[in-house]
Amino acid sequence: MSNPLCYKSIYSTITYRLYNVNKNFIPQIILVFLISTSLAACSTISIKESSFLRDQQQVVLYYLTRFGPSTADQVAENTAYPVTAIKTRLEKLEDKQLVVVNSGKWSISEQYRQNDRQYVQSIENYNDKALQDSLEHHNYSTRIIQPNGFQMASFIAESANQTLVVFPGNGFNLVPDALALENLLAPHRNVFVMEYPGMGDSKGDLTIDSLRDAASKFFTVVSKHPSVENTEIAVYGFSLGGFVATEVATSFEVDALILDSTAPDMQSWIDANVPLYAKVFVNVEADNALTQVNNSALLKDLTYPMLFIVGSDDNITPPSLVESLYSSAEKSTDKNFVLLDGVGHGGSLEQPEFKASIDTFMSKLTK
Repeated sequence: MSNPLCYKSIYSTITYRLYNVNKNFIPQIILVFLISTSLAACSTISIKESSFLRDQQQVVLYYLTRFGPSTADQVAENTAYPVTAIKTRLEKLEDKQLVVVNSGKWSISEQYRQNDRQYVQSIENYNDKALQDSLEHHNYSTRIIQPNGFQMASFIAESANQTLVVFPGNGFNLVPDALALENLLAPHRNVFVMEYPGMGDSKGDLTIDSLRDAASKFFTVVSKHPSVENTEIAVYGFSLGGFVATEVATSFEVDALILDSTAPDMQSWIDANVPLYAKVFVNVEADNALTQVNNSALLKDLTYPMLFIVGSDDNITPPSLVESLYSSAEKSTDKNFVLLDGVGHGGSLEQPEFKASIDTFMSKLTK
């Protein structure tokens, strides 16, 4: 049986994974492309919807860590990737010595286990009971939402007067990343979080449309939960989740919106991650499904109280992007901007100032 105290010791590692697992994804795509075409001029990089939303390597390694030795067909079936793509990925991971194959079944290698030991152990040792035992004021549970087949988790408080609905960054898996939500909890606050399609135990492919549909169903389920009645509902989104949170706040009646380290639109977010020197050589184009997502346009007519958070050292979502997003919320009745000094992308959740800002903002809703 896992010791609940051990969950505290891996908190920083889980927080890093929850928010940073894909943080270098766009720059890596661009830099690899530049190296391979360094003598070419005016080249174009295409950012595909599927690879932007899910890191295939991370998904495969997570699956093998969580569920153990598996055939390529099993991995493909449970991650919603084509079998041919999974076989190619597994061969590449084998070349990197991150996986091994034995009698047709793939598993993580000892090298991967040692290199990422703390994270691997956090997955293998995770159990819901240990998490529940570590909570003082909340009851923790998970459920699968049908027919989509995605998973959600709830931290239900006694006598709640606040509800926080969380849309995380990409790379979030409830096992073990639910542990990182501690700083969002408060004695009289419910917290609900969804696991995106194609992540963790959630079924289906992850696209803009599937994410939009799942988020809508998730919020509908949350809004009907008995514990949510007579509470003030705030929607919180980090990074990619900020785009989801804004769409939910536009489509449903909520009381407040919190956007952490997210951008005005997908294109500006992608552009911000192109190194300055690279802009001379390349043109970055994203799929239409990505470029059509526009936070600023949706925020313009919302009147809810809003809280905007970003780290001063965030080089994935630079503070200037969040400032622009803040400015676009022209009709908000009460908007606040918090700059966390010395904090990078994904580092906000573990900062005392972050929790204080959330608590202060939420408390104003219930006065």
